[in-house]
Amino acid sequence: MNVTKIDQIDKTVAMQAAQRPNVSTPVPFAASLENALSKKIPDAPYKGQTSALCEPQSPNVSQPRASSTDILGQTDRLLGLLESYATGLENPGATLKELASIVARMKDEASQLMASTDMHTEGGSDINCIAAKAALTANVEYIKFHRGDYI
Repeated sequence: MNVTKIDQIDKTVAMQAAQRPNVSTPVPFAASLENALSKKIPDAPYKGQTSALCEPQSPNVSQPRASSTDILGQTDRLLGLLESYATGLENPGATLKELASIVARMKDEASQLMASTDMHTEGGSDINCIAAKAALTANVEYIKFHRGDYI
């Protein structure tokens, strides 16, 4: 390897720069934008035949709507569970382990009831209001039970 010819590097770089072809000056972005905006797209003969793209829609799957009698039945079951729970809390012989199953069923019934009242929005607002209050009460009791308010 010959290291003595390092001083000739500057000369080769200068020669390469001199041999470079003419580079056009860059066009500012604003000029390119103006140029692009000023160009008009020619009208195509099929312009009126195309439609705009839109977001694909999911197929309408009809969900069974809950009737007011279903909501009444669910509310009645939930209120029955709340009564059983209140009776269990009053009974000094009842253990929290026994009440845990009632509380879990209350939570499930309250969730189902709220889903039913959300689907059944037409008419019967009094029924929905009562059902929502019963579900809210059940959820509050569920939280109190798991928080340890009754220990």
